[in-house]
Amino acid sequence: MLNLARNYFAELADHIGTAWNRFWFTPSSPHTLCLVRVLAGALSVYYVASFGPDVVQFFGPGGIVPVQTVREWTGGVVTRFSYFDYIQEPASLHAAHYAGLAVVALFAVGFLTRVTSIAALVVLVSYLHRAPMLVSEAEPVLAMIVLYLCLGPAGACFSVDAWLRRRKLRAAGNDPAETGVPKSTAATIATRLIQIHLAAIFVASGLAMLSVQTWWAGDAVWWLVARPRSSGFWLARPLSRMPLVFMALTHFIVAYHFLLPLLVWNRLARPLVLAAGLVIWPIVAVASGLYLYAAVMLAGTCIYLPPAFVALLERRRTAAPDAEKDEIAATHKPSTSAQRATVRV
Repeated sequence: MLNLARNYFAELADHIGTAWNRFWFTPSSPHTLCLVRVLAGALSVYYVASFGPDVVQFFGPGGIVPVQTVREWTGGVVTRFSYFDYIQEPASLHAAHYAGLAVVALFAVGFLTRVTSIAALVVLVSYLHRAPMLVSEAEPVLAMIVLYLCLGPAGACFSVDAWLRRRKLRAAGNDPAETGVPKSTAATIATRLIQIHLAAIFVASGLAMLSVQTWWAGDAVWWLVARPRSSGFWLARPLSRMPLVFMALTHFIVAYHFLLPLLVWNRLARPLVLAAGLVIWPIVAVASGLYLYAAVMLAGTCIYLPPAFVALLERRRTAAPDAEKDEIAATHKPSTSAQRATVRV
């Protein structure tokens, strides 16, 4: 009996260890990670650019958010780094802002991605830490995604880096299609970190909803759109005649926050869960006015897309120019009969 129990636990430990290593360390394609980089980079550009007209009014001398006020508000925490803490002059603020905007733009297009990913994270964190009272639900999630993108080969495709690499291979007489995008353990680790962290955010958001009575009662969507300043106020009148509709939407949103972390790991259920997000997040954006948050969460859920599916986009994108070149070459290539006719003439 003792040997049987010992063998059972040994087999169980071996099975858990094998599954753990397969989940975290099996080399995978970085296509999904690169797609999320494009989306997160575009949203980072939008977020940083939104400070442009008011960067001096917010962070300048006598601005709305003085450095001393932020330090008092945060309890003097010195770990909240922001390079805006050391910039006060209007000209310097504008220079720092547009330099940061250029950095996140380079990160979005995937130029020197290993460097610009870290620099983009510094830029985002500087804005978040400089004005924490202006931070909504979206910015911490966006910063989390960019943080984990720093750990993996986020510029392996859909990037300027990938284009330069293919150009270099062609110049050397090699076919980029034969080389392909190499799989790596770093891509797997970065992808898993985003997936798990995002699933935890879904669960935490769902629990927060359940702590409010209106989500239990099914009235939350109605109260969101019925606010006079709500971007979805125009929906208040039609929804007032259809109480079952907004009740169903309310419960659907809550259920989605718990079903995604549970079902997205299943290969067959994953397409349905991700497709539901295409309906959920536009509703949340219109009802709550949190457009950036909805966009960040929708972009983040793309991390659950299979790399093989995303790789199809890369193949079609890179194959189209090659096919066009082949077609042009075939059009202008002289046939044998044409060559003979030229010789006779």
